[in-house]
Amino acid sequence: MRCLLLSSIVVFSTPSLSYATNFNNFFIRSENSIDLSKFSTANFVEDGSYDLDVYINGEFLTTDKILFSNNEPCISEVLVDSLPFNDRGYKLYKEQIESIEGTVCYKIDKIEYTKVVSDLGKGRIDISTPQEYIANEYKYGFVPDRLWDDGISALYLDYNINYFSSQQDDENGWNDDLSTYGIVGANAGAFRFRANYQASNNYSGEFTSLYGYTPVRSIKSKLTFGNTQFGSDVYDSFQMTGVRLQSDDQMLPSNLRGYSPVVSGTVSTNAVITVRQQGNVLKVVNVNAGPYLIDDLAQASKGTLDVEVKQADGKIQHYQVNGADVLYLTRPNHLRYSVSAGVPESETYEHRPEFFSAEASYGINNYISVFSATLLSEDYQSYTVGTGVNLNYFGAASIDVSNAKAKLGDTSDVSGISYGVTYNNTLTDFGLGLRIAGYRFSEEQYYEFDEYLNSYDDVTSSFVYAANNNRKDEKQIALTQSFGVTSAYVSYTSNNYWDNRRDSSRYDVNLSHPINLNGINLYLTLNLYQADDSYLTYNYESGIREYSPSSGEKGWSLGISIPIGGSNSVSVQTNSRDGDYSQTLSYSGYDKGDGSNYRVAYDVYEGESNGVSGNYSRDLSFVSTSFGGSYKTDSFSQVNANATGTVLLSEHGLAYSALNSGTSRILIDSSVSDVTINGSHHEKTNEFGLALINGVTPYQKSYNTIDFKSLPDNIEVLDSVKSMVLTEGAIGYQKIKARKGSNFLAHLEGDKEVPFGALVFDDELNQEIGIVGQDSTVYVVGVNIDSNISVNWGDNESCHLVIDESILESQEVIRSVNCEN
Repeated sequence: MRCLLLSSIVVFSTPSLSYATNFNNFFIRSENSIDLSKFSTANFVEDGSYDLDVYINGEFLTTDKILFSNNEPCISEVLVDSLPFNDRGYKLYKEQIESIEGTVCYKIDKIEYTKVVSDLGKGRIDISTPQEYIANEYKYGFVPDRLWDDGISALYLDYNINYFSSQQDDENGWNDDLSTYGIVGANAGAFRFRANYQASNNYSGEFTSLYGYTPVRSIKSKLTFGNTQFGSDVYDSFQMTGVRLQSDDQMLPSNLRGYSPVVSGTVSTNAVITVRQQGNVLKVVNVNAGPYLIDDLAQASKGTLDVEVKQADGKIQHYQVNGADVLYLTRPNHLRYSVSAGVPESETYEHRPEFFSAEASYGINNYISVFSATLLSEDYQSYTVGTGVNLNYFGAASIDVSNAKAKLGDTSDVSGISYGVTYNNTLTDFGLGLRIAGYRFSEEQYYEFDEYLNSYDDVTSSFVYAANNNRKDEKQIALTQSFGVTSAYVSYTSNNYWDNRRDSSRYDVNLSHPINLNGINLYLTLNLYQADDSYLTYNYESGIREYSPSSGEKGWSLGISIPIGGSNSVSVQTNSRDGDYSQTLSYSGYDKGDGSNYRVAYDVYEGESNGVSGNYSRDLSFVSTSFGGSYKTDSFSQVNANATGTVLLSEHGLAYSALNSGTSRILIDSSVSDVTINGSHHEKTNEFGLALINGVTPYQKSYNTIDFKSLPDNIEVLDSVKSMVLTEGAIGYQKIKARKGSNFLAHLEGDKEVPFGALVFDDELNQEIGIVGQDSTVYVVGVNIDSNISVNWGDNESCHLVIDESILESQEVIRSVNCEN
């Protein structure tokens, strides 16, 4: 109906939309009166203030209250300052000043090629401006800090529950491993308070860290306080209690941010992989037999990561991965810094002297950055200087030199030097991405702060440090390479110590290649690894460091996957671990109906014993679940299960999600259930009308949409999800307009005749929802007993629809509805 009316308006109006237009009512056949006054001026807006969504060059920017006078919008100084202009743009647009009703307004549309178009029906105002006036950082996905949103106050729980149990035939009973970890969070304005927790059947539950943080907008920094990980681009990490103020890398372009470490390898049976850092659980993952790759660890995971691989056959493997940043490059004329003060954490160290640390990097130009750092305590002093060099096409490199002096637990004085070199490059012409290459050498008398603290530990001093067991050198490299359609990932790490007892090394190679054989698409994968590990580990029951004896291991995996239609495939895989071979035939698939994944496999070990395995996973509205198990004849049985999710409570109600990834998230409020949001996951609004979107990248625009195709017939969404730019840890909130109820064609009756062209409004949503057609009829959607719907026409003429049960239950094609004044 509305399309027909608008078509008539377009046909019988003049070509220009800038002037008032008169309509010839003779061409519209209607027995009742006709009122087209609302359409006589294009996008006419009556005087007043309106909350409108502001779009610039087609992209949502913010929501602001816009004053209109004589159909002209007043662009306030606050709104102009929010527009992502560069210096030239601000200077130009701020020269266009006028006064409307005593209010200062900027007539930015007076600048050539700039347009301002309002659409009250859609609740938006569009600003079009030449691209040369837009700030470069906004063009590439970044926005000015004045548009960052600190979100709402709320409480939430991120939880991860994992169960892994195995039984060897030569043992009695099952070996159960039930663990849980996650974050309890509270947001209040710009402040975020967090408590990391972990527990298992092997050790009692505890909060491993209690801390808080807040962004400091004026200096593009982050203030952290409480029990946290000492994070540094120069020094090794350790647990601390105190405060830290540092420039936030997340506010920088992506190519200047740190990288996240990758954990990879091969297992011959189903296994559970636990990644820890100084005893704190970062991630627990159940994996099937064969190669594995964990590449979604947080960039904040700096320092050495401990990896534990527990297989169904009872074998346990430990190794370490270095998660340090690789470079300390800084944009020209910018300063990156970090200042920390506090004491080492009491649960980890017996010796807890107060310390102060500071580090800074300054970009001299596009090619050279210089940095320095210091870490000071009563009996420990370390100083570092270095430089980072941008080599353009040939990548980037840095070099640093550190000197440390310390008085150890046995009162001996030591002093030494350490130097390091790192290199990073991406040769796109050759498909090469060198993520990190580094080498560090430390003299025998050089001690990191963590090594100095441990020299006072009575439990380990005689055992570990008697032979001066500090680090000697460290080598690491990680790269990706594409050879046509073939992709490869290679990594190598090596750590050597002066007494050789904790030397370790490891390499991983992952290759993948698609093959087309007689019209059948196949996918070939290869994984190789070798590890020689011997290092200090944590006993998580006693909290004491223990020496791990030397162990060596190598293995490989070769597999081929064959698609068999739809989302299903058959795979054949051969695994080798220390000379023990196994073959696996598996069938896997994805059910689009309920979003579940499944896999069943048949295993042959050394041609002597057989086994079966399988797993099933499905994301429900409130929890993500997975179940699995395996069995090998005359050897072992194993089962596993996992559940993850988020529960969030705010003034708007209770929300939940099957995901708990990322620090920032968005709460969508539609007031009705069963509205699906397309974001990081297909989240659907719950019985409170809320949907929680996790995994939102802070300081960058978010992009989420309504899945209109999946909307039930009785729901109409009158809005779109707008992009937001959240600070780290923020919980953004968006209210979208939606209506749920009956849909029908209504014939409006009342004391006054409702004319053709009258506008129908949902007063609660303040949204136009229809236009009255011929014979006072209008199609309405989402009507229920509580609906507050009005009809407006002429000079302040209006009436309100009276909705009762008889109307909603009626089966008439056209239902009579009273419209009372």
